[in-house]
Amino acid sequence: MSSKRRHAGKTVRHLTEDSQFGRKEYSELADTWICADWTPLQYDGPRGAAKAKRGAKKKIRARVRFHENAATKKLALELECECD
Repeated sequence: MSSKRRHAGKTVRHLTEDSQFGRKEYSELADTWICADWTPLQYDGPRGAAKAKRGAKKKIRARVRFHENAATKKLALELECECD
């Protein structure tokens, strides 16, 4: 389920899709999808599944931040070059 459907009428920075064994987010600023997944064999019971899911969410947020920062710097350099 995407964030756009849950928050109709509000500005949402990312589209998020969450499934049982993976998660992905779309960053409009960086124009890219960031994905992370976990497999059932790597966790031990429901608590391990929750930890794996939380780790994937943290990884995605960090990667989205990285790509958005890079896109912002690239955009700033392009604007600076146009002004010169």
